[in-house]
Amino acid sequence: MKKKRRTSNEWDTNEGWDFYKKPSKTKKLKKQLEELWKKVCLERDNYKCQYCGSTEDLQVHHIVSRKNLNTKFDIDNGITLCKKCHTRISLNPTAKMEFTIWFIKKYGIKRLENLQEKARKIKQWKVSGLESEIKKLTKILKGGEQ
Repeated sequence: MKKKRRTSNEWDTNEGWDFYKKPSKTKKLKKQLEELWKKVCLERDNYKCQYCGSTEDLQVHHIVSRKNLNTKFDIDNGITLCKKCHTRISLNPTAKMEFTIWFIKKYGIKRLENLQEKARKIKQWKVSGLESEIKKLTKILKGGEQ
């Protein structure tokens, strides 16, 4: 017996198929935290590329990869860069090494080592932890201490 193929209209009706899933609370909180993290880093760095001094096309670069959940939202792991510097550092291994040397000279080896040590630990974000980080970063934005 030949299987009946669905027409495009049958797919659109979504009968029995859950194509759209509402974003989870965790996902929404992570997005909110990411935006807050960027704002805090930009403000701390006076909306200026810390590498070349530009104030155009600013982005926030993760010193230790954003894949490391333990350091992803750590403001010590963020540095404001212009798009040109960020792209160059991210795509060019030589430029990345030069940036790392510059970073160590400017901020010290201890900051980098602390981030690397923190990144080695396993972290899973839970709703309560995300909410706590959001409160912490919001307080920093309002002029509170870290």
